[in-house]
Amino acid sequence: MRHLLLAVAAAIAGAVAIDAQQQTAQPPQLPRPTFETKAEIVLVDVNVVDRDAKPVPTLTPADFDLEVNGQPRQIESIQFISTVATNVTPATPREAASTSNETETTGRLLLFVVDEGSLRVGANRTILRTAQSLFSRLAPGDLVGLARLPTGFGGVEFTADRKRVTDGLLKVTGAASSRVGMMHITISEAWALESNDAGTFQDAVSRECAGMSGPDLEACRNQLEADGRAMLLEASGRARATLQALEALLKNLAPLKMPVNIVLISEGMFVARDRSSMATLGRLAAEARATIHVMRPSQQFFDVEDRSPGGGMTRFFDDGLMSEGLEQVAGQTRGSMSVINGDGQIAFDRLGRELSGYYLLGFEPTEADRTGRERRIKVSVKTRGLTVRARPTFVIPAADAPAKEKTLTPMQQLGEVLRSPLPVRGLPIRVASYSAIEGTGKIRVVITAEIGDPATTPAEWPIGVIVLDKNDKIVVNRGGVSTLAPASKGLESPRLLLTSVALDPGEYTLRIASVDDAGRGGSVHHSINARLNRLPNGITVSDLMLVAQPPAAGELPRPRPTTVIDNETVSAMLEMTSTDQALLGKTKVTLQISDAENGNALVNVEAKQAARGNVRAFAAQMRLGVLPPGEYIARAVITAPGVPEMRLTRPFMLSPVAETSAPPPDLGVPLDPDAPPAPVAASKILAPVPKFSARIILTPEVVLPFLEGLSDMHPPSPEVEAVIEKAKTGNYDAPSDRGASADDELNLAFVRGLGALSKGEVAQAAAWFQQTLKGADDFLGAAFYLGATHALSGRDKEAIGAWEMALLSENPGAVYPVLVDALLRTGDGRMALDILEEAPQAWPNDNERLKREAIALAMLGDYSGALPKLKDQLDNTRNDDQPMLFVAIQVLYKMYQQDKSLSPDNLERFRSYVERHQKLGGPDRAIVETWRRAVLGR
Repeated sequence: MRHLLLAVAAAIAGAVAIDAQQQTAQPPQLPRPTFETKAEIVLVDVNVVDRDAKPVPTLTPADFDLEVNGQPRQIESIQFISTVATNVTPATPREAASTSNETETTGRLLLFVVDEGSLRVGANRTILRTAQSLFSRLAPGDLVGLARLPTGFGGVEFTADRKRVTDGLLKVTGAASSRVGMMHITISEAWALESNDAGTFQDAVSRECAGMSGPDLEACRNQLEADGRAMLLEASGRARATLQALEALLKNLAPLKMPVNIVLISEGMFVARDRSSMATLGRLAAEARATIHVMRPSQQFFDVEDRSPGGGMTRFFDDGLMSEGLEQVAGQTRGSMSVINGDGQIAFDRLGRELSGYYLLGFEPTEADRTGRERRIKVSVKTRGLTVRARPTFVIPAADAPAKEKTLTPMQQLGEVLRSPLPVRGLPIRVASYSAIEGTGKIRVVITAEIGDPATTPAEWPIGVIVLDKNDKIVVNRGGVSTLAPASKGLESPRLLLTSVALDPGEYTLRIASVDDAGRGGSVHHSINARLNRLPNGITVSDLMLVAQPPAAGELPRPRPTTVIDNETVSAMLEMTSTDQALLGKTKVTLQISDAENGNALVNVEAKQAARGNVRAFAAQMRLGVLPPGEYIARAVITAPGVPEMRLTRPFMLSPVAETSAPPPDLGVPLDPDAPPAPVAASKILAPVPKFSARIILTPEVVLPFLEGLSDMHPPSPEVEAVIEKAKTGNYDAPSDRGASADDELNLAFVRGLGALSKGEVAQAAAWFQQTLKGADDFLGAAFYLGATHALSGRDKEAIGAWEMALLSENPGAVYPVLVDALLRTGDGRMALDILEEAPQAWPNDNERLKREAIALAMLGDYSGALPKLKDQLDNTRNDDQPMLFVAIQVLYKMYQQDKSLSPDNLERFRSYVERHQKLGGPDRAIVETWRRAVLGR
C-alpha cells in the first residue's frame, strides 16, 4: 500500500494528460459529525469500551476528564459516532457486477497492513484467512485496502471489491528465516550482551560452548558475541524499515481526512536500541486520523516444533523484547494489541466490536496550543471498568497568513479528482466492464458508465480514464471533453459514457472521473478482470452483454452498467472466435431468461449468427413484457459438437417504464390504404403459435387447385399430364429429364418442387418454385409454395410477403390460415385480425379461428376483448388445450398488472387455469409459476 499510495499518486500526477495544478484532492463527500459551537474547536477521537470490547455510547461530557499538558480543559462538544453498518446485506449478483461511488458506507476505511518481513513462512495463512471476518461488519460501500511491508509490492488500493483484498491476503507467504551466524543465540541473549547483562549472556556461552576451554572457549565466545551483534543489527534494521514504511503510509493517508482503522499483522518489532523512534509515528497517525490495531501471532502457537535451547524463561524474555515495539505502535496511535492463539477468531471478533463506535470530543484551543509543537493530551473517564484509548499528543499548525484559494478550471478539477486515492462521491457515477474479443493476444474491454443525475438532454463534460495494472503502472491514460447522452433514449436517465481499451490479459484497476456543469466532481475505482471464456476445443467466448434498446444501423450497442432494462425487450449478444472455423460454424447459442442462475428458462430464444472475419457474433432479441418486474438472469447456453455445454450469465433488473402517452388500441378504425405501413407494435404476450409445417400444404385438397391452375395456363403433354395426375394423389415423383416443351418443363418444375418439399429439401424446393415463377409469373401458386420455403427456414416476414401475393391465387382458402399464423409469429396482431375478419370461413372450425382472434387481441393489449373468447373455449367445454390455457393465464396476469387486482371471478379463474396448465406439464411451467407467484403470492 505504501507503494500503491506513493507510486500511484506520483505516477498519476506526472502522467495524467490533464492540465491540473497541485492542490489537495477533493475528499470523498461522506457524512460528517456536526456540532453547534461558538469558537474553533479541536476534535479528539476517543474509544471507550467495556470489558467485552463493546463501545459505551451513553457517556456525557461530565463523564470525561481531558487534560492538555497536565492542565484540565473543558469539553465543549461530544458526539458518539456509530460505525455499525445499517445495511450488511450482500450485494446481489447484478449489483456486484458494477461499481458505484454512491454505495452505502459507514464513512470509515479499513486497511490491512502485513509486516511480511516478521512473519515466518507458512505460519500465517490461517490467521490471514480469519482476518476477513471483519468484512462482515462493513457496509457495502466501505473501502478496504491491503499493504505489504516493507516493500509495498502486492498491495491493494482502497476498494469495495472484497475479493481482491482476500486474494491479496492469501498471497502473503512470510519471509524466510533471517537467523544469522553460526551459533544459536536468542534475541534476549544478544540484547543482554549489549546491555551488559553478563549473567544472561554467560548462560548462552555455557550452553553453546559447553565442554570447551582455553583458546577454543575464547573463539566460541567471540563467535557468539559476533552472532549476537549481527542479530541485533538485523532485527533493528528490520524494525526501522517497518517503521519508515508505516510513516510513509500515514503521510499518504493524511490528505484523505477520514478515520482509518489499520490492522497491523506482525510477529514482532525490536526497538530496544531506539525506544524514542515512535514519537514521529504517533504524530503522523494523529494527522492521518489513523488508529493501528496490532494482531500478533502467539509465539507458543507457531513454535511447537522449535527445539531451541534456552528454556521457557529465555523464550519469555524474547517475547517481551519483540512485543515491546508493537505495544508502542498501538499505544502511540490510539490502538490495541492482541496476541492471537489458534486461528485468531476471538481476537478479530473483539476488534470488530471495538471498531463499531467512537467518540469525538471537542475542546477550545489556547494560544499556547497554536504553536505547531506537539502537545500532550490525556483523556480518562470516571466510570470504573472501562478502557479508554486516545492519542497521547496533538499538533495545531502555527497561525500563518491564509493561503489564497485558486480557482480551478473543469479540466484542472478533473485532474484533482483522478489523483485522489479514494473514489470521490460528489457526482454520482456507476461503472461496469465487459471483456470482448480483440485479436493479437489482447482483450477489448468495453467500459460503460452512468454519470450524474437523471436527465433528458445531452451534456459536454470533462471525462478522465486511467487504467493501472497490478504493479500500479499506468497503461491507459485519457482525458478530454465528451458529449454524454442520456442512457435511455426519450426517458429521463443518467448520462451514459461508452468507451473501450485494449489490454493484455490480467487484472487492472480502472479510475474514471468526471466534472459536471455545476462543478461537482466524482470518480469510481473499478476492478477489471481482462479475460475471455474458453471452451475445451479452443473456442474463445466474450462476456455476455445485455442492451435494453437494440442499436440502430451503424450504431454501437449501449449497455448500461446498472443492467436495468426499462422497456419490454432486451437484446443479448456475445462473440466467439476459433482457429477451427468449421466447428465455430456448427456452434449454437440459446439465450434464456430465468429467475435464478440455475432456474428453469422463462424465455428461450435461438441466437442468430453473423460472421465478421474470424469472429462470429451471436445475438437475439427477447421479449420481457410477459415477466413481472424484478431481478432476473440472462443465460447463454453454448453448444458445440463434442464439447461440454458452456453457460454464461448476466444478471439484470426488469423495470419497464409505463408508456402513459400510448393510446389504447383502436381496433374499429380502418387503416388508410394510402398511408405508409406503421411499425408493428411489440407483442404484449408470448404467443404459442405453432411452427409452420409443410405437411399441411402438401395434402391433395390443397395441392389440387394449384396443379390444375398451372396446367390450365400452360397445358402439358400427355406424358406430363400423367405425372400431374399422380401428384394430385400425393405422389410427387417426377422424371429428371427435361420436358419436351416449355410448358412441360414448367409443370415438371412445380411437381419437382413439391417432391423436394415433401422430402425436407427446402433449398432445392425453393429453386424449383423460383424456376416455375420465372417461367409463369402469372402463376401465384408458385409464390405460395415459395413462401412455404421461407417459413420453413424461419423467415416469416419473407413468407408473409409471398403469401399476401398468393391471396390472389387459385386457392386463397389455403393461404389465409398459414398467413395469419405467420403474422402472429411475427407479433403483428392487428394485421392478423384484419385477415381473420376478411375470411372467417377459411378455418375448418370456429374454435381454431376464435383461438387466433384471442391471441391477436391479447397481442394488441385488448385483454377485455380477448378474455371472453378464451372463456368460451376453456370454461364452457372444459377444454384443456394447453396453448389456450397459456394465453388465458397471460391475459389475466396482464389485467392484474394493469389494475393491480382481479375481480373475485377472474382471480378464481386464474387459479383454475394455472392448476390445469401445470398438470399438463410442458416447457412453459416455469414462467406460468412466475405469473402465479406475482398474482397469488408465494
